[in-house]
Amino acid sequence: MKVLGLSGSVVGSKTVTALRYIEEQFHRDYPEVEFTIVNLADYDIHFSDGRNYLQYEGDTSLVIKKILEADAIMSVASSFIIIWSLLTF
Repeated sequence: MKVLGLSGSVVGSKTVTALRYIEEQFHRDYPEVEFTIVNLADYDIHFSDGRNYLQYEGDTSLVIKKILEADAIMSVASSFIIIWSLLTF
């Protein structure tokens, strides 16, 4: 199973710090799960302009690919965690 930790904050480090903690817990409790963090602050993402998502290039294409490959996406905000999952444990 692939879990993607998505940090949408483009400033500060609290969100990605929380994801790193969660990643450690996943590695400890679910070693078979591949947990990847995508920190959007590290990428040059283009805003959607209505074209097909397959037509984007560069960082935008890379992030789209990582999202589509994930079985579950975890998005962390400053005070809560949102988990979107196609599969459950």
